[in-house]
Amino acid sequence: MTFIGGYLQICGNNTLTGLEGLENLTSIGGNLFIRANYNLNSLEGLAGVDFIGGYLLIGWRFGGNHSLISLTGLEGVTSIGGGLVIMENSSLTNLTGLEGVTSIGGYLSIWGNNALTSLIGLDNIEAGSIDSLYIYNNILLSNCDVKSICEYL
Repeated sequence: MTFIGGYLQICGNNTLTGLEGLENLTSIGGNLFIRANYNLNSLEGLAGVDFIGGYLLIGWRFGGNHSLISLTGLEGVTSIGGGLVIMENSSLTNLTGLEGVTSIGGYLSIWGNNALTSLIGLDNIEAGSIDSLYIYNNILLSNCDVKSICEYL
């Protein structure tokens, strides 16, 4: 399988630790939701994905991915047709892995990631592709100084 025309939701898999087996996937026509996978620690199985037509949502709704420490595996994604939402991933320290994303078609929301200390990884998003920005309740985040955010503001 290389393409999913609709959406892919990976949700509520308490023993899932990685996404091995999805390596051939290159494009998702709709949303990609990864949430409430409490032991998921790697997204590396998504390394072949370069396009997400809808929203990319990591965490939130019924819980975050509490063991996820990195977004490594998403480096190939260059375009997200909907918004980018990263919420309630309590072990996520940075957004490295999203450096390839240059445009999003909606809002950017980063909240409730208690270990997040940096927004590095969002640097290359074109500010004009962001229509709303929400960054809050990331208790260790003290600096939002990345190019995309500064240009948007």
